[in-house]
Amino acid sequence: MIFSHLKIGARLGIAFGAVLLLMAILIGIGLQRLSSIGSLTGVLLDKDWVKAEAAATVSSTTRANSALTLELFTTTDKMRIAEINREIDADKKTISTALETLDKLLYTENGKALLARVIEQRKAYVASFSRIVKMLDAG
Repeated sequence: MIFSHLKIGARLGIAFGAVLLLMAILIGIGLQRLSSIGSLTGVLLDKDWVKAEAAATVSSTTRANSALTLELFTTTDKMRIAEINREIDADKKTISTALETLDKLLYTENGKALLARVIEQRKAYVASFSRIVKMLDAG
């Protein structure tokens, strides 16, 4: 064998060099994997988290508007009715902003189709809500 004629010091030196080489390869692979994890974390925080937050905003703000709409039916105080209408208008803007965010970040066909359906249903809801508000204003 090649190493059999070498002295023990040379053999140990070659073995130590091989260990160092293997450690360097291991460190290189580890750094590459950490970089990969870092980029995945960036995608998660910059896109997926923002989408989840926007969807949660749409959901919670829609529920808040539902409660405010029900309150319109039971409230006779003109000041409170005006305040409710201002809150609903602010919530509508918040929902529109969240839907625009989702529109920018969704990339799958299924996600885009679901968002399109939500937007269509929202248009129908806003139209019916506008008719209800006119009826309530008319008494």
